Amino acid sequence: MRKFGVLMVIVLLLSAILVPAASAGGTPSSGCPPVHYRVVRGDNLTMIASRYGVSVWQVARWNGIHNIDRIYIGSVLVIYPARCHRPAPPPPPRPKPPVVHPVPPVWPPVQPVPPIWPVPPTWPAACTDQRAVIASPGNGAHVSGWVTFTGNATHENFKFYKLEYGAGSNPGDWHWFFGGEWPIWHGTLGALNTDILASGVYTIRLTVVDRTSNYPPPCQVTIVVR
Repeated sequence: MRKFGVLMVIVLLLSAILVPAASAGGTPSSGCPPVHYRVVRGDNLTMIASRYGVSVWQVARWNGIHNIDRIYIGSVLVIYPARCHRPAPPPPPRPKPPVVHPVPPVWPPVQPVPPIWPVPPTWPAACTDQRAVIASPGNGAHVSGWVTFTGNATHENFKFYKLEYGAGSNPGDWHWFFGGEWPIWHGTLGALNTDILASGVYTIRLTVVDRTSNYPPPCQVTIVVR
């Protein structure tokens, strides 16, 4: 009976130590509501996990991430924070503004100037899908030396994108010169050293490929190498 009593004490002590550790913050059972965090440029999984007091492996397990070194901009991660944030107190009521009696103007009133609204970007006619767009240089641009191409290369099921060039306005052969395995939105797609090309007309083609090896209509622009 004495051995049985000692054994029961050991079991109770182990339960008191292990149970709180297993249910500590950072698990769905912590009682904190989940946070939906959208990944932005410059993020990594270690920074995000540290911000909410959880481990990298917990964030990876909750979101089915197999490679903790690769997360994508725009992805939404579900995180169960270690500590629940208290709601901020409501702001104090704003005081009523004092009554100001209008003063007649000394000078004639100035006519208001109509606002100038930003002009939306105009894509080349060949870029029919916003997911594959070469915004710059535009069609017919005269270029020399290193040329940087900007625009969009993204897809809801993104796998990779590639940039190719071909001689003439309707090439029969295409040559790869740049690509990537990360989506681009209003950013730099790649660069081409036109010094290796003879002077003349060339067509640049952007293709965005998804994980099923399909792709939206490619975007093409024509440039003139001097």
